[in-house]
Amino acid sequence: MLADVHRHVKSPECELRLRTLPEGGVRVAVAERSPELPVRYTEPDWDTESGRGIFLIASVAGQWGVTPRQGRRGEQGWAEFTAVKS
Repeated sequence: MLADVHRHVKSPECELRLRTLPEGGVRVAVAERSPELPVRYTEPDWDTESGRGIFLIASVAGQWGVTPRQGRRGEQGWAEFTAVKS
């Protein structure tokens, strides 16, 4: 997620947040200040070298999404990962 922001967003900085979830696991959020809306999620083009970031996150996260930042410009991409109990 952080690499995605670094590569695609025209903003000099971003914010990374990690939060433990009450039921176990972690929520990862990356916020940025770009005025541009995020690219819509689509199936990746398997013949290209890049473009699979959101696909990979969606494949392993329990939930994920993009939300506007409250009271600020930009948005926040987030994903929640839960521990697998063996």
